Amino acid sequence: KNPTDQEKERFITMWGQIAEYFQNYHPSQLLFEPLNEPQDKLTPGEWNDLLVKALVKIRETNPDRGVLIGTADWGGVGALNDLKWPTGDPNLILTIHYYEPFNLTHQGQAWMGDDALPAGITWNDTKSEREAVDKHFAQIEDYRNNHGNMPVHIGEYGAFYPGDIDSRVLWATYISNRAKDSGYSSAYWDFHFYLDNNGVFAQSIKDAIFTNKVPEKPAELFMVETN
Repeated sequence: KNPTDQEKERFITMWGQIAEYFQNYHPSQLLFEPLNEPQDKLTPGEWNDLLVKALVKIRETNPDRGVLIGTADWGGVGALNDLKWPTGDPNLILTIHYYEPFNLTHQGQAWMGDDALPAGITWNDTKSEREAVDKHFAQIEDYRNNHGNMPVHIGEYGAFYPGDIDSRVLWATYISNRAKDSGYSSAYWDFHFYLDNNGVFAQSIKDAIFTNKVPEKPAELFMVETN
């Protein structure tokens, strides 16, 4: 539903209370994020207005606190260019949730109900797949360069079980390294704590996040036709 003026005012008041309670925590110990994944009827324009009001309230008691600012439309790159970056505040961090391609990362998720995506989508680390990711990261970097060179945090990224483990490892390896190479911090999100396709802990996913290197050359796929 559309957020009412009363609900928006309650949101601002809530942040005043939170900020006051935590004001004595050292900035190196605690960051704030006004709202995780603004979505649906909270449009980009409304979010731009609301986040500034929340930020003003936070700064009354926390002038130097790091504050994560995300985008509307579930926090992804799709609404990045609609985000009006607050000016004059050096302690803001852009946070992006990265789940592209969505039909890969969210395949077979029963919790999505009628919107559940079919399983069986693969990611093979091909040139075109890498280029699609690179295009998104270039968009993030362009936005950053045009708005004061703020720090960037990939606040969520992940490809989930029951997607095949090989694809998830290749994808996580590329995204993890792409974030590191860009100088961004990042946080991997997984509903099932790194499960492989047998439903057990996958060390390979952990390695993809922390230690794997991207192969110098992307994979090449060939189509073989038989009569």
